[in-house]
Amino acid sequence: MHRIYAISDLHLGGMPHPMLGSPKLLADFLRYVARQARARGETRELVIHGDFVDFLAERSRTATSASPATCFDAWTPTQADALAKLEDVIRSFQDVFAALAECVQHLDQLTILLGNHDLELALPAVRTRFLRELGTSPHRCRFVVDNEAYRVGDVLIEHGNRYDPWNAIDYDGLRREVSTASRGETNPLPMAVCPGSRLVAEVVSPLKSRYHFIDLLKPEDKVVTLLLLAIEPTLQFDLDLLFRSAASYATQWRHAHSFTAARRMGVGAEHGIAGAADGTGVPGSLAAAFPEALVTYEEQPIASSVGWIRKFLDDRVESLRVLADKGEEIPEPRMRRLQVALRHALVGDRTFDLGESSGPYAAAAARLATQTGARLVIMGHTHLARAHPVGADGAWYVNTGTWADVIQCDPALLEDKNLADFSKWVVALARNELAGKRAPRPCYADVVLTDELRLAGPGALSAAAVLKPWKQE
Repeated sequence: MHRIYAISDLHLGGMPHPMLGSPKLLADFLRYVARQARARGETRELVIHGDFVDFLAERSRTATSASPATCFDAWTPTQADALAKLEDVIRSFQDVFAALAECVQHLDQLTILLGNHDLELALPAVRTRFLRELGTSPHRCRFVVDNEAYRVGDVLIEHGNRYDPWNAIDYDGLRREVSTASRGETNPLPMAVCPGSRLVAEVVSPLKSRYHFIDLLKPEDKVVTLLLLAIEPTLQFDLDLLFRSAASYATQWRHAHSFTAARRMGVGAEHGIAGAADGTGVPGSLAAAFPEALVTYEEQPIASSVGWIRKFLDDRVESLRVLADKGEEIPEPRMRRLQVALRHALVGDRTFDLGESSGPYAAAAARLATQTGARLVIMGHTHLARAHPVGADGAWYVNTGTWADVIQCDPALLEDKNLADFSKWVVALARNELAGKRAPRPCYADVVLTDELRLAGPGALSAAAVLKPWKQE
């Protein structure tokens, strides 16, 4: 028998406001895996399939300004800088690394796949330092860094960002980075950084220095923009520009790399980057919210958001946060409008429903199952746990969610009668008073395979059998 434990989206990094708010919970899980009694003949493997160490959340080593708007890298420029970031993460999450080192000693295999926040783990010096911290070797710790899906018999595992046009990685460029780094050379043709990483480095991470909820609130495409506009109403024009430039960049990037990859492979452009595009390259909900702002790459040149974010961070117009900090009463009509807007935005929302179809990810899982014969496709990336059948052949799609904290708007707060409580919730977010509001929803996949690497047992494919919430034992 072969047993696989799979987890993803740990997001270690980003101190002093990390996404991973409960590292002890993760450390306890790793120690749980380590002490599980090994059944006779059973081998065990832990798969961490993407966004393990969050290099995007770590401050740049080359920043020349103290401004948050220029303190983050979409891609760490050198191995030395990436090593420095890894050292900081190890120091900040010592118990997690100690627990993983203990776990590795009791496992037959640790397998690490790249996501879109931890590409630097592909660099040779970074991998060597990582292995040394765990007290193990490449023979017991496998890195999958070349965009290959990880296949174990009936199971296919990947991160899932390949199906997200904002975050599909230029793996040809990454291979050049790794190849030249292994020889101490400088890459003459640097990797193209995906628009999602640019957005995180230039917008999300700097914003988080002021509003800590920014990357924790779900569903982000429906509520974060509305909350930002309520907290900082003078941003209306700037947010409009932000989405226009980001959409333009995403479309150009996808078009260019699809064409280049297709030309090399002699196939249609749709094979270059796997994520589907909607004509603008942005999520449908944002396209609906900002229709006049979204233009195609022929009509709008690429624009950087650094100027916008610097203006925002330097702006001291009396926003909702300023009013709250002064102890002044927030006008009721302002809060009522926000409450109504959120209520309509979240009508029928199924963000936290395990059986929600997950759009392009479930569709990709169904396609992969048909193409490869896999009966179980496991992904991460979305931070939303999922487990449901896909296709007509009995295959399943499982998403292991995230170990990072999540903030959810309680639907009860959106009822008219609860306006006072809703106002308190919004003000608390604006003032970074997140205690009791942010919480982890950790899950892991637990997969048992036969010696022939087939899914074992009649109930092998069910939500309860494969996707399990972690509750400290």
